[in-house]
Amino acid sequence: MPKDLAGLELVTQSAVGASAKAGTVKATGPTLKTFIVNYGKAPEDFKLVRFIAKDEYRVTLHENSIQNRDVILSVYPLSEQEQPLRLLIPQAESGQWIYGITRIEFE
Repeated sequence: MPKDLAGLELVTQSAVGASAKAGTVKATGPTLKTFIVNYGKAPEDFKLVRFIAKDEYRVTLHENSIQNRDVILSVYPLSEQEQPLRLLIPQAESGQWIYGITRIEFE
């Protein structure tokens, strides 16, 4: 999955979390919108997108976030713990910046 994502149009952005633990995160990868459009769909086609990490932690984005926020599917730079994929939503609470994503579900 990350190799496929790295072949799409990439953006780089940084965001500062609300806590010291969250820190500053720099992400490079396609936006969720770019990913969706690449597969012939539109952000409006989905009511929610669920991101699931290898530890089963989950973050669900609803229509408003899917359509109106910058959601970056980060493929670089990632630590071993963050691989294979990390989510960065600069306008959202850092608790949504899930990492270790192994599955994405669209409804």
